[in-house]
Amino acid sequence: TNIKVVSQNTKKGEEHAAKSNPLSIDEGDSLLDQHSTPKGQTRNNKNKHSHLYKTLNSKSLSPSAHLFQKFITSVIVFDALIYILSTEPGLSHLSRFFYDTEAATSTIFAIEYIARLIVCTEKRGYGKYGPIRGRWKYMCSSQALVDAFATFPFFVELLSGIPLPRLTYLRVFRVLRITRTQSCSHAMDAVWRVLYFNREILHVACLLGMYLVIITSVLMYYLRPRGKDVEYVDDPMEFSSIASTMVMSILMLTGQGGPSGQLPWYTQGVVILTGIFSVAMFAIPASMLTWGFEVSVLPATRASGI
Repeated sequence: TNIKVVSQNTKKGEEHAAKSNPLSIDEGDSLLDQHSTPKGQTRNNKNKHSHLYKTLNSKSLSPSAHLFQKFITSVIVFDALIYILSTEPGLSHLSRFFYDTEAATSTIFAIEYIARLIVCTEKRGYGKYGPIRGRWKYMCSSQALVDAFATFPFFVELLSGIPLPRLTYLRVFRVLRITRTQSCSHAMDAVWRVLYFNREILHVACLLGMYLVIITSVLMYYLRPRGKDVEYVDDPMEFSSIASTMVMSILMLTGQGGPSGQLPWYTQGVVILTGIFSVAMFAIPASMLTWGFEVSVLPATRASGI
């Protein structure tokens, strides 16, 4: 029964993700046209969107859209790789190549941004605001802002003739553009659905995790090594305050480490209790996310007959 409920919720999440796409074809418009127009005109209404709109729409089945998605995905991945390599000190002699590559990719991204800005009002969500306000709404969307921050710093520096170091850091958004690729978009939609439908359990698990961090850090502070036992601890400053022991508690709870050195028996008791109880409680969110991903895959596997 739980699997059926989650499967239904997964379908709702997919519909919600489709509606959140700035350039997704509005299915409501198609249904409205079918009921409000004669039967012979239904085919024409399906083609009411321009060819450019369908090409830019990641959910379109047209050959041009499929080809464009492959092209822009290759450009995004290549640009992100070049950006990462440009930070290597040993590759400073390739600075001219990195600059020319940035100029080419920035031009491609700028053309794509302008094209999306032109056709964004064909979507009813933006078209209802008019040609000017609708485009302004699209420019203020999260995806459009990421595209703008990843594209226009290069042209600002080029037109001004002055290197702007502060804008250089905005180019990190080029890496974030990887999330705009089709495969990453499907992955992010799956993550969103899993987090959304397991939000109550994850919320309780996060509260328990915070509670365990506070309790463990307080116990580690008041049961810290004292007197001569401090000499056998590698770093006594780890027990200097509750804030310091909180960092160490998080490391212990996540299995990343713990206090080193010869600890007294009462401090060792806190470490043992943390290992027995707290680590298991921190594993609850991970197990719930794993279960959520498995359930989200069930509809696709059943449809494929696996």
